[in-house]
Amino acid sequence: MQSGQHRVVKLRDMVGEIKETLGHQAAARGPHKRTILTPGNPDDLYPVPSAQKFVDEDAEYLHAPDLQEIGEAIIDKMGGFGYLAGLNLVFLWKDKGGKSHGKATLGRCQKPKGLLAKFCAADFIIVLSADNHRLFNATRYQVEACLS
Repeated sequence: MQSGQHRVVKLRDMVGEIKETLGHQAAARGPHKRTILTPGNPDDLYPVPSAQKFVDEDAEYLHAPDLQEIGEAIIDKMGGFGYLAGLNLVFLWKDKGGKSHGKATLGRCQKPKGLLAKFCAADFIIVLSADNHRLFNATRYQVEACLS
């Protein structure tokens, strides 16, 4: 065996030892406890509006007071979002979010411009894609993460 090959074997052994040590440290800390800022179990499925609700209301978008509550909790309780406190944020569910670059779109945030800005008092519009959140069986934790 050449000396270069011997070094690779030793490096692989070291990487294995490091992974093992880190694994033991993580196990000693216990499982990661997920927490959310709003009431409920973080691992429960989020009550995303059904496709039928969009049909019944003949709408592509639905107002989302549930998402508004999460957004306000994030601004009030998490660091780094205080600059949003005085802004008018509108939260909506969109029937079909579609894809971008072949990947499901979970949500978008846009600042109204042009004609929309003239008729809309919102500083930002935050939209979550109902179809994709249903498809992925989004939990309360995941929906909150999408908004933060």
